[in-house]
Amino acid sequence: MLSILDDYCIHQTAKPVRQPATKDDNAYDRYFANGFHKQGNFYFAIALGRYPNRQIMDGAITFLIDGVHHSFFASRLDPAEPTEMKLAEFELKIDKPMRAMTVTLAANDSGLSCDLRWSARSAPIQEERQSIPNDDDSTNDSMRLTQFGCWEGWFEIDGVRTAVEPDVCLGIKDRSWGVRKLGDDSGDDFKATEQLFWNWLPLNFETFCVHSLRLEDTFSDITLNEESIIAPLYKDEDSLPIVEPEIEHIKNWSHEYKVDSDTKRIIGGAIYLGSDSASGNRRKIEIGPPLLTAWTYSIGYGHAKWNHGSWHGELATGHERWSVDEADPSSEKHSVMHQIVEVTLDGKKGFGFVEQCIIGPYPKYNIGP
Repeated sequence: MLSILDDYCIHQTAKPVRQPATKDDNAYDRYFANGFHKQGNFYFAIALGRYPNRQIMDGAITFLIDGVHHSFFASRLDPAEPTEMKLAEFELKIDKPMRAMTVTLAANDSGLSCDLRWSARSAPIQEERQSIPNDDDSTNDSMRLTQFGCWEGWFEIDGVRTAVEPDVCLGIKDRSWGVRKLGDDSGDDFKATEQLFWNWLPLNFETFCVHSLRLEDTFSDITLNEESIIAPLYKDEDSLPIVEPEIEHIKNWSHEYKVDSDTKRIIGGAIYLGSDSASGNRRKIEIGPPLLTAWTYSIGYGHAKWNHGSWHGELATGHERWSVDEADPSSEKHSVMHQIVEVTLDGKKGFGFVEQCIIGPYPKYNIGP
């Protein structure tokens, strides 16, 4: 079970680094990242996960352009070296920890390929530990960090290449690890009996970023640690600190979205940072209509076949294409979506996305069962 990481003083238990401290079958370690054009011209997203107790590594990448999701999926036997993150033609490399990474997809029978480099513009933002009980007495227990950045490179679909330029293509890198329930048949899908409203907003302004998240039940009560963070953005990946000294934590925030009750899509509105409007400490961020809508189903979240942590043999790949017009808002597999939006705070314009998932009724926005 030894790996090259065992040559570093990083051990947390008496076991080799590659051997997880828990025997839980749902132990995981995952990358998520996305990129989007400021004007909504295109979107792409990447997922790569390792499930050590299942001896599985899987990955996916999608490109959304002209209303069509183009996705590549791969799964393999977990490699002996945790630093190896190559699955057939798909590979993720950490060029500079917490500063830069490269994602490549070599030519393959899907007609998709890319060479994309992500460069950090913020220090890592560590979220509060997430501990959420499940219906079967198990518990999701995980940690997540998020970084803001920009992308450079290209992606290609059937021989048509699209340039990706850092001044117009923003995106986040999200790392999470711990124990997270993985559905045997439905991947990361939520159970039909659950009622929830998840919203996560990573927003980019010229010199700072806003990172807000909350999980609510059908009565708008908070069921997960609610937090909002404001942090500086830096001019390049080498200027930023690993631990941000200027971070601002805002415990309370609220939302007044405009929601299409038929599709459950957030189509505008505002969020409010802070709870004291009388003192002027509450800040309003206005959210414009979606420039583009993408679905995380396209990279395996709740996927019928390529759900995360499922065994496909020692090495397997697949691909698919589907129009966003085919997304069924009543289906849980299409419940998690990203709305690319323009935002405004105190006259300052920014861009970002709203990740949302609404399952079950939510009376505040006239969403029925």
